[in-house]
Amino acid sequence: MSNDASETTTPTNKSPGSWISIAVTVLCIAVLVSVLIPQILESRQQARRIQSKNNLKQIGLALHNYHDVYDSFPIGGTFAADGTPIHGWCFRIHPYMEASSLYSEVNHHLPWDHPVNEGLFRTKMPAWLNPEFDVSYDSQGRGLTHYPGNPAVLHRQNSVSKRDMTSGLEHSWLAGEINGRFQPWGYPLNWRAIELPLGTALGNYGTANDDGTAQFCLGDGAVRRFHSETDQQILQQLINAPPKVAEEFTTPSKTIFETQQNTAWTEQWLQARDDPFNVQHKGGGRTTVLFDPHGHAYHARVYSREDGQPALAANSDQRIDLLGMIDEHPELQVIDYAGILDTETAKQIVRLKDLRYLIVRKFSLDEKDHMALKKTLPAVQIFDRDGTEY
Repeated sequence: MSNDASETTTPTNKSPGSWISIAVTVLCIAVLVSVLIPQILESRQQARRIQSKNNLKQIGLALHNYHDVYDSFPIGGTFAADGTPIHGWCFRIHPYMEASSLYSEVNHHLPWDHPVNEGLFRTKMPAWLNPEFDVSYDSQGRGLTHYPGNPAVLHRQNSVSKRDMTSGLEHSWLAGEINGRFQPWGYPLNWRAIELPLGTALGNYGTANDDGTAQFCLGDGAVRRFHSETDQQILQQLINAPPKVAEEFTTPSKTIFETQQNTAWTEQWLQARDDPFNVQHKGGGRTTVLFDPHGHAYHARVYSREDGQPALAANSDQRIDLLGMIDEHPELQVIDYAGILDTETAKQIVRLKDLRYLIVRKFSLDEKDHMALKKTLPAVQIFDRDGTEY
């Protein structure tokens, strides 16, 4: 018998041709990536521009629908006799933009930032946000708008009709996209004049990348993009289009709102279950909690059952009534309670040591219990839904 000699295999170096093939493959991939990435980025940018255009179309349609009902565009901003801003045009057209109960829940006679109302404006409205920007809230958690109005059409204390736009609707404008200095959509002074050239100064009409362009919703509802290199005569005609309004009515706001990134403020919606009211109103009963940038519960609009029974969440056994919110979020600073402030409720409220504002549907405390509550929480202000302070 003979033994076969064991064979050993010695690795061999790749041939120069193999290395060249690998290098060519890597080079092709690099070239492909360098070609595709700009196209992908441009495609995303184009999609954001289209969405912003659609937002402006929706705003224009809402303004025209409002005009159809009232025979004029909304007053740009209403003010009290002492100059306190009350409400603005963005709020006035809300029923024509969003199918929600917010408009009816706001007290129209109280300022937009009154404790009774302010929580309702701590809401992000997608149609008011240009997707080119990742800023949706101000530092107080109030939803922003990226589309101010034309001060010649939307200004303080006066309304304008299509009949006043004598140069033709297609030669005037209603709203446009800006590149900064955003304001809350509930703020009553949401108008801003066009400054030339477009997109050069922060807060002017323009885009996120300052390419010298801006989209505007024209008076006839069409949306058109203008460039800083557009014939200056055309832009001046747009700026100077009638009606002519006294400067006292079109003076812009000097307030600068600090803004936060999208992730700064978050909302939690807790739908109620097994409640006749909730069933009748197709899910209208819920508790909403707003969390600040640190994840702390700041503001809660608390649901209350009409029959006084504990309110539970639709998809869990979590209590979403006042007692449940106090147990889960004792750090709350603002409570808007859809129930009655009576003696038993006050005993629970005193556990909220950081509470600043308490809004209730009805106040039903006697003087003794009222004084005891104020002594325990001296900093808290108590209002009913009509704005009466107790």
